[in-house]
Formats: sequence, structure tokens, C-alpha cells
Amino acid sequence: MQIEGMLLKYFGWELYIPTTAHFAECFSDVSVSESDFLMGHPISLYSQVHDHVRQYIKYFLDLSLQDYNFLKFRPSLTAAACIASTRICLNLSPNWPVSLHKKTCYAFDELLQCIEIMMRSHHSDQMAARCSMKRKSEDENGDSKRIDSLSAYYSSPESDSCSR
Repeated sequence: MQIEGMLLKYFGWELYIPTTAHFAECFSDVSVSESDFLMGHPISLYSQVHDHVRQYIKYFLDLSLQDYNFLKFRPSLTAAACIASTRICLNLSPNWPVSLHKKTCYAFDELLQCIEIMMRSHHSDQMAARCSMKRKSEDENGDSKRIDSLSAYYSSPESDSCSR
């Protein structure tokens, strides 16, 4: 116990466990560059793209907190996968530039398992949002017959993932 106290005193009680968010913040400065391409074209409005990248990174960080499957990955790897998933969703190319490889020390292949889980969660999130919006607009229209028929449709085994 004495040694632990000495160590804490030595470090000025400034110890913390780096989180995925800490790593994402550290990596975000190279998450997009002016030499990247957006949907196959050079980026013309770099600051707007950079803002969208930051928003998506935060979104993927939130997703990683909501799913226990991310606990098996190191925080630095999860942060790198958040950035890679962001770049994929925003159609930025290359998917994993050399600058990110150097900064994170991860090759794209090392991130694939985490990216897959992230993209599945993202897809589920999008489907839930679409279903919610569809229900809300139908409820606002007051079209009870249509809602009843949709309810029957969604409860059928052939329906998509928007179950009532």
C-alpha cells in the first residue's frame, strides 16, 4: 500500500485510464485531410466535411458505449474503428489513409471486426429511426385504417425489421 501511495504522489495524483473518447480525440486531428476524396471528388468545403466527421465520430463513440461487444477491443482500436466507420459512412476515400495508419498504429485489417459490429449497430439504428418516423407520420395523419394494416403487415413473418 505504501508503494502505491508513493507512486500516486510521484505522479501528482494525475492518473487516469485512457478511454475510447480520449483516443478518438487524439486521432481526430488526422481523421480527414484536404487530400481526401468525398464520393470520388476532391473535398471543396473542407471545414464542413470536418464538422460532419466529428459528429459521426461522436455518434460511433456513443454506439460503442451501448453495446457490450465493444468491451473485447482495446479503447484505441475502438476509437480507430469509429474513425474508419465514419469515413466509410461519409464515402471518404481512401477508407484508411496512411496518416491514420501512422497516427493510430493500426492497419485497416486489424479494425475490420470492430468496424463490422459498428456498421451493424449503425444499420439497426437507422432502421429503428426509419420505422419510428414512419409510425409518427402515420399517427399524425390520423389514418387509423392504414395504421391497422401496417400493424398487421409488421407483425407478419415476411415484414422487414420494422416490427410494431
